[in-house]
Amino acid sequence: MSTSKKSSRKWLLFLFTLPSILCLSFYFFVIRKPFTENEKPIFNKLNYFGKKTIKDNDTVYFAIDNFEALTQNGEPFGADIVGKYSFVASFVNYNDKMTTPRVLGQLYAAQEKMKHLKETYLVSFNTAPNKDGIQQMLLLANKVHAQKHKWFFLETKSDNFETFAHKNFWLFGDSTKFEMNDLMHTLFLIDKEKHVRGIYDATYVEDVKRLIDEAVVLDSEYRFKKHKASKH
Repeated sequence: MSTSKKSSRKWLLFLFTLPSILCLSFYFFVIRKPFTENEKPIFNKLNYFGKKTIKDNDTVYFAIDNFEALTQNGEPFGADIVGKYSFVASFVNYNDKMTTPRVLGQLYAAQEKMKHLKETYLVSFNTAPNKDGIQQMLLLANKVHAQKHKWFFLETKSDNFETFAHKNFWLFGDSTKFEMNDLMHTLFLIDKEKHVRGIYDATYVEDVKRLIDEAVVLDSEYRFKKHKASKH
């Protein structure tokens, strides 16, 4: 083999090896090291929405109530699930031909971009529970190709859904002027402790993008806590 061919091979090997070394160095020293060794998370934390109180010198943040519901497949969905996962809450009505289709269209796009967040669900509440509610929710779920174990359409067991929605999700404006229609275009990011961490207008693309970004931040909060706890 000629000297020139040997030199060419060495040069090619160098060209392929150098990027790998640079990438590994970037991962270990720029990404992994700050995440694993810092005492504070490298991500910004999200705000808390709703009233807060002070108890025993600790801040107690507003949290939504436990609830019991059935999914579009008739499976139970309640506190045992809500306490383990974060979720994006939305509100739909099978007979609504204006707001619901727009909201579902935005969530359809969000579903794909959030599929890597294994501990974050999409949850759409039926605002008009009825005897055909589960079947209606299944039809809506099929229309938007809701992914199994990711996007749940819920028929709650609440005797009065408006009372439940008013108490838990009407966090802005005059509490005496509650309108279900105002909630229909609103999305809420709920953490594993049932705190409201974000509020978004589902009819605005930029707000939905912000929701996706903040869902990633919330997921990072929990991953950091989990890693920190594993070190002790």
